[in-house]
Amino acid sequence: MSKFYILGTYASHALTGMMSNPDSDRSAAITQFVESMGGSVSMFSIVRGSSDVIVGIDGLDFDTVASMKIAVMSSGVMTSMDILEEVDMKSIVTKAKTASENYKKPGE
Repeated sequence: MSKFYILGTYASHALTGMMSNPDSDRSAAITQFVESMGGSVSMFSIVRGSSDVIVGIDGLDFDTVASMKIAVMSSGVMTSMDILEEVDMKSIVTKAKTASENYKKPGE
């Protein structure tokens, strides 16, 4: 299983809902949602910048995380959600080296 990071931006009506109930614990709601899909939350932070929230998720595959994105986005609560997947850079560059050695440019 991979590690994923979700960057999300709240829709205006979601922020209105948060203002109406400032004591609402979004971290607990997100943790329950992720756990219901078989994963765990490694981090949850409200952030300042181009995104409003970042969530670290462990123990799920990409298809499950993508299905969760569809569920959240279809609710209209978020205007954007980016799924970032942790990768093994050593493995990637090792394979890239092999690919580079075997690739032939046009005309070669």
